[in-house]
Amino acid sequence: LDLGCVSAPVAEDRFDHAPFVHDVFRLAVSSQHRLAGRSSVSISELRDEDFIVAGCDFSTYHTMRAACLEAGFEPKIALHSSRWDFIIQMVRMNYGISFLPQSLFQRFFYPDIHLLEVDHLMKFEDLVLITKKGRYLSRNAKCLIDFITQRMAEKKADIGESG
Repeated sequence: LDLGCVSAPVAEDRFDHAPFVHDVFRLAVSSQHRLAGRSSVSISELRDEDFIVAGCDFSTYHTMRAACLEAGFEPKIALHSSRWDFIIQMVRMNYGISFLPQSLFQRFFYPDIHLLEVDHLMKFEDLVLITKKGRYLSRNAKCLIDFITQRMAEKKADIGESG
């Protein structure tokens, strides 16, 4: 395996890395949920909520749980799933709430889901491309990393110009 994509941070003593995706987490709630009319929420307000979460193998789960524990409560997990599309459908049906990357909602519009800002450091997730430190990289892998890095820089520049 030449290349991987993982959530940051990475073990810098073992891997070289390059930025890939910078995403923003939002709290996804059903349009029928009590928080649906709000634009933001505090983690502590979620104490009595049922959470629909990515499995324990995902960094999102550990970050969410740590944020809840820091706010003084253990989150009530109603459902674990490794499938983003299934989590979105469960939120749409008001079975619970979930922290989801905003990028999931850029391709498709869900009028029955509201995204709220959260007042916690878990707002961001960075995905990085990794390669094993000191290991030979094929020309193709290097070209792919260079291409992605260049496209990300162009995207940042476009956002900077319009924002």
